[in-house]
Amino acid sequence: LAVRRGSVQDHATLLCCALMGLGKNAFVCKGTVQKDREHCWVMTREHGGTVTFWETTNGAKYHLAGRWLGDFSHQDACKKMVDQRWAQRPVSSTWKSKEVIKARAAMRRDEHLQKMHELTTLPIAPWPELYKDSNIVVVPYETIECVWNNTQLWGNLGNAHPSCIYFDMEDDARSWLPLLREAELGVIMQEQGAAVAVGPSMQAYTAETLQENIENELKESIRMIRMRQGH
Repeated sequence: LAVRRGSVQDHATLLCCALMGLGKNAFVCKGTVQKDREHCWVMTREHGGTVTFWETTNGAKYHLAGRWLGDFSHQDACKKMVDQRWAQRPVSSTWKSKEVIKARAAMRRDEHLQKMHELTTLPIAPWPELYKDSNIVVVPYETIECVWNNTQLWGNLGNAHPSCIYFDMEDDARSWLPLLREAELGVIMQEQGAAVAVGPSMQAYTAETLQENIENELKESIRMIRMRQGH
């Protein structure tokens, strides 16, 4: 905040805090974009079951309808609805058994192709209803690994693609694993409400110097990349 600059992780964290201050149900998401590059963005859960991804690098927003239950209460009824969702999905109960793994390892390529439909029964497969034409949303993110806010950190146990999963973290233990224990949550809660000092606005001379330094860093980075590529 003091130098008015930061990494994409810093921008995502700051935007998440701002949205939470506005009453939004906001989270920071960590995953990857093309070429397996690490990235962070912000997610908000809206009324009606819509999830919105906020991209801090260009200001874009991506709206994904029907990606969560839409109930902020997280009562027992929510967990029952999640259980019903899983009950309607055919999931293989033996996909991690040693016998199945050994049998698939011994299969020929043509046998694998004949049983491709079995991949849809894996619990880590995309939810079928989310990759129908009416529900497909193109997003710039390749994977999502974890999401967090000021209350918990959840690890993704389901499919890696962020547009092919549900975001009922508090109610779906089969898709999202809470990674912070009670003792750690207590420490986090103690730190909430701490004031963050923000200095005065930057002077024109300081801003110009900072701009010049950023431009020089960019030029030097471009020069180094061109040298590595032989240009």
